[in-house]
Amino acid sequence: MLQSRTGKQVIDLGIAADNAFPKKYPVDSWTPENWYKEVLNIPLADDKDRTIIAYNLRIMRGWKYNLIAFFLVGFTLSSLVVTELLRSRKQGPKYGRTPQYAEHK
Repeated sequence: MLQSRTGKQVIDLGIAADNAFPKKYPVDSWTPENWYKEVLNIPLADDKDRTIIAYNLRIMRGWKYNLIAFFLVGFTLSSLVVTELLRSRKQGPKYGRTPQYAEHK
């Protein structure tokens, strides 16, 4: 949701130059994915930096879709656990109760 609201932002090189590291870029609020995407659109000093940023961006995009799969698997497993719990409570105990401390003769 936040990413769609911040998707049309652009890095102003003048503002970025005035706020060099370690200062944060002061304009707008950015998601990491949008920031990395926009950094790839500006000239970088080294192509190695561009490669690293593109790699990190690919990982971010992949994890976004991995979270959907993790949610679906977790929801399915939770549903199965609740279903089994309700089924076992409806059937009652399978074994008779055994006393915790049996008397020995």
